[in-house]
Amino acid sequence: MLKIGVNTNNQAGADFEEIVKNIKNAGFDCVMIAFDRKDDEEKIKIVKNAGLEIACVHLDYKYGNDLWLRGKSCDEYVDNVISQVELCGKYKIKNAVFHCTWGSPNDIANEPSQSGLDNFGRIFDAAVKNGVVLALENVDQRCLKYIDFLFKNFKSDNLAFCYDIGHHNLYLKKHDLIKKYGKSLKVVHIHDNLCDWEEGYDFTKDIHRLPFDGKINYDGLCTFFAEHPKQINTLMLEIHKTNLSAGNFYEKFTDEEFLTEAFKHAKKLEEMIKSKQNL
Repeated sequence: MLKIGVNTNNQAGADFEEIVKNIKNAGFDCVMIAFDRKDDEEKIKIVKNAGLEIACVHLDYKYGNDLWLRGKSCDEYVDNVISQVELCGKYKIKNAVFHCTWGSPNDIANEPSQSGLDNFGRIFDAAVKNGVVLALENVDQRCLKYIDFLFKNFKSDNLAFCYDIGHHNLYLKKHDLIKKYGKSLKVVHIHDNLCDWEEGYDFTKDIHRLPFDGKINYDGLCTFFAEHPKQINTLMLEIHKTNLSAGNFYEKFTDEEFLTEAFKHAKKLEEMIKSKQNL
């Protein structure tokens, strides 16, 4: 049976506790907690007290390019991610999403390197020790060589793929990511956009709208769910009510209405999957 989840950093509430309450009231089964270097354990407790399952967490990504460096900033980043992985182990959270790279247009990651392998190796060892699966997420147009590099050098059930359909259709339309990484796929991020990125390092097109509020075709994703019912069991929305990129597209909705609408959109995806299973 499919579970329906949503990210906790969706902006649909005045604070984290209110967002979780709104998620619960909208009908969601589970969440993806966005870790951010502060109050991460408190967030876990709030979600559990609300009676929601934690399907996965999103590990700290803001300094992802530091993975490919050496020095103080790199060590601080790796140590922080390890502490988050250990939190997952403590609370029996199975999946943790990881960005191989991430940064501003002026912050480009170094090339794949031994130092990156050494740094990721520390994080990976912590994941194995704590029973956590690290799911490498496709991000922008630069990410695939880093994902391939890590998959080539770390072969384990503790390393998986997080398929972000929004990023795929925005930045990587020429690549069949489901075909390329489907056997390793354990986590999905579902959101929509206008598929209008052209070139450069502009992240403002990554607007994280509700599915069906943009131009993405979800047929391939639904087919994958229908054909692999035991491989992945959670439809995880990763949506934003408002941010610098999304603007005020959902200003007509209250926070509660936004998440209720999001749940309806997820149920539409679920019906598409069921229709394919019945063919």
